[in-house]
Amino acid sequence: FRRVLFRSAREYLHVMDLIVASGIERNISLKLTQLGLSVDRATCVDNLRRILDPAREHGFFVRIDMENSPWTALTLEVFELLWEQQYRNLGVVLQSALYRSESDVVRLNQLGARVRLVKGAYKESGNVAYQKKHEVDAAYVRLMQTLIDHGTMPAIATHDPALITQTREYASARGLTPDRDRKSTRLNSSHVK
Repeated sequence: FRRVLFRSAREYLHVMDLIVASGIERNISLKLTQLGLSVDRATCVDNLRRILDPAREHGFFVRIDMENSPWTALTLEVFELLWEQQYRNLGVVLQSALYRSESDVVRLNQLGARVRLVKGAYKESGNVAYQKKHEVDAAYVRLMQTLIDHGTMPAIATHDPALITQTREYASARGLTPDRDRKSTRLNSSHVK
């Protein structure tokens, strides 16, 4: 089974080689369970390092996708472990549907980590997540505002036209424009989906 997990890491490396050869922008997203999180945290971390080291060398930004709630705490633990080891070419996704995301976004902002905000696509229990669309949307707006006000290059990702409008209006009211310096918090059309 570990051989299969290492093969997943090798496939990411192969895709990265193809991207480098093509000359396109270098961003990839991955799921930690695909790299072994469901088997062993150490295996997952080793496989992720196998990707992050050449990614850093070739100017890739690697984003860890957030999976369903049983993996949230472990995903953030792995992210923060590698962040502490100076992997700054790494970001993570948070889901507005989860109650815990409000405290997670504050902690990640304090680290200076790059966060992509999504609503969340998993059916979760009422113990861990908002159950009604208007609650998820309200949490999304609160998290979006926190990221725009205090985040590092936040990626605000949604297909919801009302949330896109609210995000653009909020960013505009704070003087953020699509052409603002990439090192600061900014709004980019590729981030608002």
